[in-house]
Amino acid sequence: MHKPAPVHYSAENEDEAESVKYSQLLESHQSLLGEHGQLKSQFGKLMAERTDAIRSHKLMQLANQYEGIVDFDDEASKVLYAAGSEMNDEEFEDYIATVEKYAAKAAPPTEMIPIGVAEDDEAESLPANMERYSQGVQTEVVRRMANDAKAEVSKYSSYEDCEMEVCRELKIVD
Repeated sequence: MHKPAPVHYSAENEDEAESVKYSQLLESHQSLLGEHGQLKSQFGKLMAERTDAIRSHKLMQLANQYEGIVDFDDEASKVLYAAGSEMNDEEFEDYIATVEKYAAKAAPPTEMIPIGVAEDDEAESLPANMERYSQGVQTEVVRRMANDAKAEVSKYSSYEDCEMEVCRELKIVD
């Protein structure tokens, strides 16, 4: 197939009507390029907002799961585009996995546990009793472990040691 040669317009080689037509086409082309740039910018902003919403949701889940260990505002300032982050999705996923790994080491995830201990729990064994202790105990243990982590000093050798101390102080166990 034969391709037609590109047409080059110039005011010197063409009559005035062709020159005006060329100027109009050039102006239209420049306008379209400007609109394309604006749309591209708007699309980029929308994608950043969408990504921030997804990241915020994941961070909020971790902050709720590891209350007192994962600070939503602190972590958000590191990973959200709105806060100036330039992390791509893969880097974010790696970062979240690391945060969760260290949070899990500091304290197991909190779960909804009814407050208080039922009367028939007294007859149960110590391990069964410890699985059913109140949310208040968990909250206190997480608070103490978080304070240790912030102070970079560990008063307790493990989460379980801290649990036992809190239970003893609250006279849940001997």
